[in-house]
Amino acid sequence: METNIYSIIESAVNLPSDFHLKNISAFTLLQESNYFESYNKIHEESIISKLNSNPSLVDQWLQWSEDQRTSSGWYFKKLAFGRRFVGYYPKVEEFFEIKSFDKFKVCAAYIKLQAERIRTLF
Repeated sequence: METNIYSIIESAVNLPSDFHLKNISAFTLLQESNYFESYNKIHEESIISKLNSNPSLVDQWLQWSEDQRTSSGWYFKKLAFGRRFVGYYPKVEEFFEIKSFDKFKVCAAYIKLQAERIRTLF
């Protein structure tokens, strides 16, 4: 993996903590990371690899999702028995919800969906 791509992934997965520490928008954080220029090179498998090296990031993303105050968007939550879930509110028919016991896989999907939503909204 290119160093530049690794750096972009690092910034993307750290978005919740950087958002609070730097007190700037998620859009600005992704823009400064060069995500918008390289979004098509960032894949869930690479995000999973980064999450595996720092499992506490999953909890940060769960908290990020819980803290969202929006009328529509992706959300990420923990279900019973350790399963994780990604959905969209309000529910859209075209999207198949993601449920899995693999917290890294589900979290990576949520991160990519969130980053893409931010990219395409602005």
